[in-house]
Amino acid sequence: MFWGAVLPFVERAMEESAYDTPQSVYDAIKEERAVLWVVWKDGEIIAVCVTQLSQSAKAKTCSIWIMTGRGLRDYIHLYQGIEDYARAEGCNRMRHKSRPGYVKLMKKYGYQMTHAVIEKAL
Repeated sequence: MFWGAVLPFVERAMEESAYDTPQSVYDAIKEERAVLWVVWKDGEIIAVCVTQLSQSAKAKTCSIWIMTGRGLRDYIHLYQGIEDYARAEGCNRMRHKSRPGYVKLMKKYGYQMTHAVIEKAL
């Protein structure tokens, strides 16, 4: 795995996380509890996505754990590939806990806001 090349992206994403660290992301990928997706353009990495699968009583879900990069509008259509992967893995739901700006952008791909997460540090 080329962790050194994606680490700056993961570090940036984890700056906003009160729950995870780059090391926990690395461990999950290495232990095959998560999948790393990399978007390349003109020979360089422009985006990184990490997904995780989970099973509940009602659904098998593919969750976007991390989605970060630059030029989002250039690669957002690649979500279809992640959805195809999720279907092939038996998932019947996609979930993306994201910043509010993603909600508007993802509507045209069939996503809708179903819940909101608010937090307070203690």
